[in-house]
Amino acid sequence: MVLEHPDAKQIELYLVGALPEAETERLDELSLTDDSFAERLRAAENDLVDAYARGELSADLVEAFNAHYLASPNRREKVHFALAFQTFGASGAAGVTGATFAEPARPVLGASSRPWWERLLGTRRPAWAFVLGLLLLIVGGYLVLENFRLRSQLGEASLERLTLERRESELEQLIENNKSEAARAVTELAQVRERLAQLERNVTAGQATNSEDRRNDLRPVAFTLAPPIRSAGSIPTLPIPKRNGGVVLTLEIEADAFPGYRGALSESGGSPVIWQSGSLKPFGSGQKKTVSVRLGPGLLRQGIYNLELAGLRKGERPENIGIYTFRVVIQ
Repeated sequence: MVLEHPDAKQIELYLVGALPEAETERLDELSLTDDSFAERLRAAENDLVDAYARGELSADLVEAFNAHYLASPNRREKVHFALAFQTFGASGAAGVTGATFAEPARPVLGASSRPWWERLLGTRRPAWAFVLGLLLLIVGGYLVLENFRLRSQLGEASLERLTLERRESELEQLIENNKSEAARAVTELAQVRERLAQLERNVTAGQATNSEDRRNDLRPVAFTLAPPIRSAGSIPTLPIPKRNGGVVLTLEIEADAFPGYRGALSESGGSPVIWQSGSLKPFGSGQKKTVSVRLGPGLLRQGIYNLELAGLRKGERPENIGIYTFRVVIQ
C-alpha cells in the first residue's frame, strides 16, 4: 500500500496534534515505514521548535503547541535548548557586531627593542594600561556569561509556567466534574497557584528561581477551626512563626445551606474589619462541608481575632452563619 506524502502544513499540524484522528494515524504509520518522510518530519520539527523560540508562530499554533507538544518531557527539553540557543545567539551577535580589528603594525628594521606590552598593544602604553584593559575584558566576559545564565533560567521559568497553567486548568475541571476527588484536587490547586504566584514575583523582581531560593521559600501555615458554639468555651490558639508565607484557615460548617460564603476578619473588641474575602465555595460530601480562606503574610499579629462567616445566595442579602474566634501567638 502506497501512502500519499503530506505537505508542510499537514506536517506542522501533525506535530502540534491538530489533525483529525484518522489522518494522525496515517502519518504515524508513514513515519515508521517511510525513511524519507521520517527525515522530513525531523527537519519540520526542528523548524517548528526554532519558530516557537523566536516567537514566530500564530496564536492558534502557539496554543496547540503548548497543549500537545510541551506535554512530552523530551520535547520540553528540546524547546528549552532552542530558547537557550536563541538567547546565546543574540548575545554573541551583539558582541561580534561591536568588535573592530586593526591591521598589525609592521616591524621597523634597526629599531631598538621595545617592552612586551608595546609589541602586544602596538602603541606606547605603560604596563598599567594593559592590566586595566585585561581586567575590563575579564569583567565584560563575566557579564555576558551571567546575562546568558539569567536568560536561560527565565526560559526554564517560562516552560514551568506553561506546564503549571495547564495543570491548573485540568484541576479546575476535575473539581467541577468529580466531587469525590475535590479535597485532594483543592490542595494541589492551592500549591499550583502558590507556585505560579512565586514565579510572577521572581520575574517582576528580575530574579530567576534557583535551588537556594527554593530551600528558603516561606510556606503558609494551615489550621482547621471547628464550628462556633453558642456556649462559652476555650478559644483555640494558633502558634504562627514570625516569618511565614501566610495563614490558611479551613472552617468547618455545621450545615451547608448556601452555594457560597464570605468571610470578614476583625480584631476582638469591636474593631473595624481589617480583611474580607470574595465568594468562597464549600467543599466536602454530605453534611461535612468546609471553606478555606487564605490570609497574607504580616496580616495577623499577636492577639485575639474574630472571623465572621456569612452565607450567600443570588439576589439575597448575606446571612450570618457564625463567628470563629481564635488567638494568635507569634513564635
